[in-house]
Amino acid sequence: MWAFPLVLLLLFLLAVASGVSGTSNGIWREALYGQQGSHVIAGEPRSIRTDEWLVQGSWLISEKAQGFKPDNTVFPGGADATVMNDTPTWDWSTAFRPHLWGSLFLDLDRGEAWRWWLPAGALLASVYAFVVSILPRRPLLAVALAFIALFQPYVQWTYMPVLTLAIIFAFVTMTASVWCLRANDLRPRVIAALVTCYLATAMAMSIYVPFMLDALYVAAPFVAGLALQAWRRDGMPGRDVVRRLLPLAAAGAVSGLIMVVWVLTRRNTVRAVFDTVYPGHRVERPGTLGLDYLVSLFGAPFEHSLQKGISTGLGGNQSGGSSAYLISVFLLVPLVWFAGRLWRQRRCMDWPVVALVAVHIFLFALMFIPGWDFLAALLLVGRSNPTGVKIAFVMLGAVAVVLLVERQRDMNMGAPWKIAFGTGFAALVAGALVWTRLSQVGSPAVPSHIAMVLIVAFAVGLAAWARGFTLTGAFLSLACTLAVGLGVNPLYHDMFDPAHDTQAGRQMLRLHAAHPNARWVGVGVGWAAQATVFEGGVPGYSGVQTYPSKTMWQQIDPSGAYKPAWNRLAHIEWLAGTGGPAPRNPQIDVVEMTFDSCAAFAQHYVTYVLNAGGALQQSCLEEVGSYREGNVPEQIYRVIPGPDGGGR
Repeated sequence: MWAFPLVLLLLFLLAVASGVSGTSNGIWREALYGQQGSHVIAGEPRSIRTDEWLVQGSWLISEKAQGFKPDNTVFPGGADATVMNDTPTWDWSTAFRPHLWGSLFLDLDRGEAWRWWLPAGALLASVYAFVVSILPRRPLLAVALAFIALFQPYVQWTYMPVLTLAIIFAFVTMTASVWCLRANDLRPRVIAALVTCYLATAMAMSIYVPFMLDALYVAAPFVAGLALQAWRRDGMPGRDVVRRLLPLAAAGAVSGLIMVVWVLTRRNTVRAVFDTVYPGHRVERPGTLGLDYLVSLFGAPFEHSLQKGISTGLGGNQSGGSSAYLISVFLLVPLVWFAGRLWRQRRCMDWPVVALVAVHIFLFALMFIPGWDFLAALLLVGRSNPTGVKIAFVMLGAVAVVLLVERQRDMNMGAPWKIAFGTGFAALVAGALVWTRLSQVGSPAVPSHIAMVLIVAFAVGLAAWARGFTLTGAFLSLACTLAVGLGVNPLYHDMFDPAHDTQAGRQMLRLHAAHPNARWVGVGVGWAAQATVFEGGVPGYSGVQTYPSKTMWQQIDPSGAYKPAWNRLAHIEWLAGTGGPAPRNPQIDVVEMTFDSCAAFAQHYVTYVLNAGGALQQSCLEEVGSYREGNVPEQIYRVIPGPDGGGR
């Protein structure tokens, strides 16, 4: 049982020592030099993964430049670095973020490797522990299900610690409920509860509510179904069920108390985050998704095309078009058959299966059935993200397989051939319908021999699972998953830091050392100049803001006329032009502004400008230096007084 976790630990240590991770940070080298270089060992960096390489990557490097202070002082007024963006800081709350510890003690490459592989290893270990806790004689099945969960396309395309923490929390909570209800010794129940408490706190500190809710939508019904089974089917007295689950309940209470302290010690930051237009005030209504999303949901066999940049018919981009193999949806067929058999034989309800069916009904209602807004509000559905519930199906897949194999073991039989064939046939029909729809919209994802093979292999694997050929089903499903999920993220070493690895960036740092109070603005199309300023840790007005700094926006927009545009989590982008900043939103998470060196804002607050692109032709700028970084010309300017001695 311990061999697999020990192998994972060894592989993790080797990856950290080598400094190899899966970051798409190599996009910087492509953008500047037009080539990946030897830093990409395998695969290719993905520009769509901006939340990883640009948002969280910028915060990580910026914090390293500032010595991992809890208060990042790039933006005027500062910003609390301990809330969102998964940033390492010297703060007590980092004790609950083990994936960040490496960045505090190791160099940039090895810190990123720690940050990348620890969540991956923990996800694999959590799925493995869940499976062997219920099926202790099925370690190979546990290993296969663990890798199936990790390499689902949705997990790979949206891979970040906030996502993996939700998955890990769900599996650890479900495992803890098994230990609490089935272990006679108090010690394993307490250990399971302590681990759950720690992970619940770690997940909650991400404050990314949608992923938390998705994890709870899976874990809570499973725990309830297991408790009802122990009480109603296995004959455990109700008070004993409650007593055995008390350590798990206590874990939730303690985690809640820790979070109360955490929120109170940074209540202004949390209030500012939740008071933003995006994502704070974003509320989703149930049942808003349509046919195209349904196609995307069942589209996993076609998602090898996403690695070629083809997402037509599946979603607006690779991340949005990615999904997961819906193993649990199809395995409901044999599971319901086994539940019916149990009812006929013993007049006993199979409560875990009932809970699984209920979760699926709820999730599909959340996505496709409108008109229950009031109930949805009570269940916090408005804070969920209907397009992101695909993560729930990643977790449900392993749950469905475990429940099915457990029933096959208890009844010493597989489902009848007609049930097995029906399960596989349902998957074939779903694949054919997706194929038809993609053809109708002219998607280049079809025709595809790869998709055809994957549809058939997935269907055969489901039929094998239903019939009781467990390892056949597991390895066919694993092969299908790896065919579309392996290779999404590259293997990469030597992270690119634009502030230290470019000529303009190094000159910026020299000027900052000479004039530490000077404030900078990064100007130009793309993110090169903005990221260089922010990642260099110099005071300025460019980068990624988690929430708006009152001081900064009082300087940019003293009247508050543009507050709806800047009151959000966003990239702060400046383009050369004439007039005041005039914040606007070309995208929901971008604040674009005009930089005019002769305007009042620049004259009063800006000292230096780092520009990426063609030279700026503005009368209130004096060139300090001109550089060329690969294909991109960069310049540094000093802001000088305008003709009238001040800003217009």
